[in-house]
Amino acid sequence: MSNPARALGHRSARFLKLTGRLSLRGTPVITSVGKRLCTALFGALVSASIAACGGGSKTTDVTVPNVDGSSQAAATSTLLAAGLTVGTVTTQSSSTVPSGNVISESPASGSSIATGSSVALVVSSGPPPVTTTVTLGGTLVGLAGGGTVNVVNGSNNVALSANASFSFPTAVTTGATYSVSIGTQPSGQTCGVQNGAGTAGTSNITNVVVYCTDNFSTSTLSGAFTFIRDDITAQADQLLNLSFDGAGNFSGSSTLNTAGTITNPSFSGTYSVATVSAIPQLTTLIEGLSSASGQGAAEFNGSAVAVVAANPEDGGQPNLLIGVAPTTSASVSSIDGTYTTVALESTSPARSSIGTLTASNGTGTFTTQTRNTDGSIDMPSSSTNSGTYTVTAAGAITVGSGSGVSGAVSADGDLIVLAPITSTGDGGNQAVLVAVKQGSGVTSSSLNGVYVMVSLQTGASSTANIGKAYSVVLVNGQFFGTYDQNDAGTPSTGNSVSGTYTLASDGTMSLSITGGPTLTGRTSADGNVFALTDTTSGDAPILLLGLSQSGQTAVTQ
Repeated sequence: MSNPARALGHRSARFLKLTGRLSLRGTPVITSVGKRLCTALFGALVSASIAACGGGSKTTDVTVPNVDGSSQAAATSTLLAAGLTVGTVTTQSSSTVPSGNVISESPASGSSIATGSSVALVVSSGPPPVTTTVTLGGTLVGLAGGGTVNVVNGSNNVALSANASFSFPTAVTTGATYSVSIGTQPSGQTCGVQNGAGTAGTSNITNVVVYCTDNFSTSTLSGAFTFIRDDITAQADQLLNLSFDGAGNFSGSSTLNTAGTITNPSFSGTYSVATVSAIPQLTTLIEGLSSASGQGAAEFNGSAVAVVAANPEDGGQPNLLIGVAPTTSASVSSIDGTYTTVALESTSPARSSIGTLTASNGTGTFTTQTRNTDGSIDMPSSSTNSGTYTVTAAGAITVGSGSGVSGAVSADGDLIVLAPITSTGDGGNQAVLVAVKQGSGVTSSSLNGVYVMVSLQTGASSTANIGKAYSVVLVNGQFFGTYDQNDAGTPSTGNSVSGTYTLASDGTMSLSITGGPTLTGRTSADGNVFALTDTTSGDAPILLLGLSQSGQTAVTQ
């Protein structure tokens, strides 16, 4: 094979010889064309010579290796070993490629690129986040028939017109917050929300409670009431006939039995009703008791009132007042039926009891079933008493046979209140007694609604006297709310309370307070009132009365 450089050299030599013959006066002459040609030939000669010797730069290509599925670290090592570099790295979710492994590369594997080129990688960040939703709902209680309440959660809303379980039409994303509130209130009622705010988890939210109470104000509470009052510290009971004027004032007369000594003090005072967290609360200022203040509420239909008051005359010790609005058309036969009774005796030692009262056309039979005498429980073997009674058209009751016991029946017939107010008969046994009319057809939802509960608990000394006024929501076997307390003269307000309750079809009721006692007793067939006491050995005697705050109907599950 011929050498191109050598051949080019031969031609250049011949050219130089030719140009050497051209002379002017003996001097060689090279034209400008010749000079350019000479330079070009020289450059070509040099380039050809260098190429022939294997000198200069040369670019080589490599094949992009397949790193799909490899970890980012392994992919980096593979590319570097191939003479390539790692370019831009981006992440992307993947349901098939494990987190940290390569989903794809660019240029793709198998491509031929120059040595030192970069390869971009897309690395998996793991499976995409799973968006889950849960339903948001709960139970509506206390709504009056024909009413509608609008409940909202942000832009999500639902109109409720029946006491039942409910759900918002739009689900809530797991991890999102929710806050349920009342949009439009129903006519004649005020509604509130419990358990309405939180963060959605992975389970459906079913514990939101929307509760409604009948609008009850100072002007609503008016007319005549018959009250019984128990003052354990003074060992006194009292029967009061008070009249409320609907403008915040009341007055009346009373019969006071203090350890068998009878007096007849008169009373006057003021009262007000305020709605707190959609629950009406009654505050009284009884001037005849040295300006004793009381806290409680009235039954939604105005048939009964219950108040726990502090009496400054005995060091601010708690008192219990329970009143009923008498009817205008009562008779002896109108109170016929069987009642569950709960009594609290202001004796020493203090005592509570539960029993039955059967009334039939003017003849009554009373049986004590269980007694709690300062924590000692007994069931009297001979505790049945019979006697007669009279009832006036206004519902005033007088128990005959010299017992000295008087009281009244509520306008709706659910509740009787009695107290001994003479120095003879039972007058030496100071006590108050409430009787709840028994019925049938009670279901687990009969008590779904808002209640005020008042209680007076006592013990061997005055330091054990505790009065409480509760505002609670009862729903499907559970209750929650707040209470104000007078603990032997020391007040506290806004305390939280919760617990559970059970109901039998005949109205037999058990209520367990979290961290407190379990009480037993009876609710009326319509669920408007219940009376309870403590029959557990070692527990203090107590009387608790519950009054409905709304004209609810049964909840549909």
